[in-house]
Amino acid sequence: MLQGYPITQRTGPLGPLRGLTTSYVSATTLGVASGVADIDNGSGILLPVTFAGFASCLINTAWAAGNAQGKRVSVSTFGASATFHIFLVYNTVTFVSDIMIDDNIACSNANTGGRSGWIVRRIASLMMDGSGNLRTIFQVGNCFYHSPRADSSFYTNLLGSSNLLTLLVPSGVKVEADVVASFANVSLSATLVLMDPAIDPATDSILADAQSRPGEYYNYTKMTMTNTSRQVRAVIPVNGINLYIGANGWRDVAL
Repeated sequence: MLQGYPITQRTGPLGPLRGLTTSYVSATTLGVASGVADIDNGSGILLPVTFAGFASCLINTAWAAGNAQGKRVSVSTFGASATFHIFLVYNTVTFVSDIMIDDNIACSNANTGGRSGWIVRRIASLMMDGSGNLRTIFQVGNCFYHSPRADSSFYTNLLGSSNLLTLLVPSGVKVEADVVASFANVSLSATLVLMDPAIDPATDSILADAQSRPGEYYNYTKMTMTNTSRQVRAVIPVNGINLYIGANGWRDVAL
């Protein structure tokens, strides 16, 4: 143990989150389970921080220490369709752990508003619905699932390589979306390809992900990477397609 810290320190890559799963409690409240995670102190030293768990974290109430308190450190509240990021935090002066919620991916507001001494690690990114309420989700490891599935978009006559579709996954963090799609074409066979928006199908090779026969409805699911703007590129090389596409949930690859 290095002087000044009551927990063992080490260097190296961040280890996985152990526990610390988030859960839906109400439209304005979430829970965070007990667990342990490494937090970088800003100098490359990792502190394995233990957290006892909070049954109630108020999303849009200004931050205060402890369970059943507000956890928002961002300047603004989280409105309709907003993404927010949840952090395990540890105070290097008082040696206590807690939770903070910020609109900034690095929790830049952790040590503002009279707070100091906090180091942070992101443990989840979640979303509000169109009415400014917490979306119902359940978490398994680093996978988050809408419960029930909340994403639904319908496209007609989707054609070519320039179609960027926005999925209902968190913004500001790159994730793998668990995509569900169904499409039909009454007269032609068709191929649907979903890919990261950074891939240009005009210059990169395309492999078929799903095909329909004339008059057939086709359903499939897959994991596909989305950028920080929640987008995937959809390619269907024939016209006349009716396509439903949505997201069952997402895998947060950076946790």
